[in-house]
Amino acid sequence: VDSSDEVVQKLAKSVKVPKSAGAVGLAYGLRDLVYDHILKKDLTTAFASASEVARTRAGDCTEHAVLLAGLLRARKIPARVAHGLVYVERYADDAQSEYGTAAVTPDGHTAPGRGADDIDAQFGWHMWTQAMVNGYWIDLDATLHVPYNVGHVLVGTSSMADMEGHYQHMSMAGLIGNLGMELVHERYQPGSDQSLGVAESQS
Repeated sequence: VDSSDEVVQKLAKSVKVPKSAGAVGLAYGLRDLVYDHILKKDLTTAFASASEVARTRAGDCTEHAVLLAGLLRARKIPARVAHGLVYVERYADDAQSEYGTAAVTPDGHTAPGRGADDIDAQFGWHMWTQAMVNGYWIDLDATLHVPYNVGHVLVGTSSMADMEGHYQHMSMAGLIGNLGMELVHERYQPGSDQSLGVAESQS
């Protein structure tokens, strides 16, 4: 996470937020910047540095997470990357891209014209960013159209010092095929047709 790189610094300084927004507003602004800045969102890049991503504007979740961490640090906000699982819903018949087409609208409802039977839901391996704001770590996912959602399951965090983050991320490979989840509670939010579930993981 080479936050001192000149391109990373220039990119970080391009975000302007009102003083009243504070560090939280700046963190969200930087998240939005990364979401828009990375144009080629695919799996062809393998663990690029923040400076590389700032220039190539390409990468998957790891590049989004590392670039956002670099931009946050460039603006003096402590940051680290988080890795774990994320809940993803895609159309089962969609083969247009590596990521597929999201099966829900930004407000969390099934996209028009498609039903639940058309959706393929799963948890996938993922990386996102955490920023230290007002003494608390807040989660920021620059791959999403929203800053963050409840579908993330945290496995670990890393400062990405040297190769630490790479080794920790690769250590998750041992969990593949050995991790299960069980729904332990479900409730419906008033005024919504969306259920809220609470699950526990088993490894």
